[in-house]
Amino acid sequence: MNNNFEENVLIFEKTLDIVTNFLSAFPKIAELENMKTYELYVFLLIGRLRRTTAKELLQMLRISKANLSLTLTSLREKELLFEVRDSQDRRVVLIDLSEKGKKLYKRFLRSFDKISDSVINQLSMAEKRDVEKGFELIFQLSRKVSEDILKEGLKWYS
Repeated sequence: MNNNFEENVLIFEKTLDIVTNFLSAFPKIAELENMKTYELYVFLLIGRLRRTTAKELLQMLRISKANLSLTLTSLREKELLFEVRDSQDRRVVLIDLSEKGKKLYKRFLRSFDKISDSVINQLSMAEKRDVEKGFELIFQLSRKVSEDILKEGLKWYS
């Protein structure tokens, strides 16, 4: 066990708290509430990335191909996404939100914007800058951890 175990546990717990708090603040939209966890993650990622591939989604989410396949099938059946062959490389299948999916994603973003604004408007300019810096640091740290895990493989988990 390393010397920073308690500190790392605290970081994990705070990260979990942040994720939980954000999830509880998600707009109450029935189509999203009725999604399974992977469906929601994949839907939101496709909305953010636009025209992505299954390979990219697998790398970002680190889920099994089977789980991703089932999730994509479910979202396709709900008419929230479509797949098309890349015009440059016919071997590549691109995944994007359908018009119905884009409308739902925009509805989510507008609702989330209202929720965020109500919180952010209560902060002073200095606090807003601190929050922005904090999120940037958290983002950089999460990217570094993710890249390190990809480089090192599963030995991190043993």
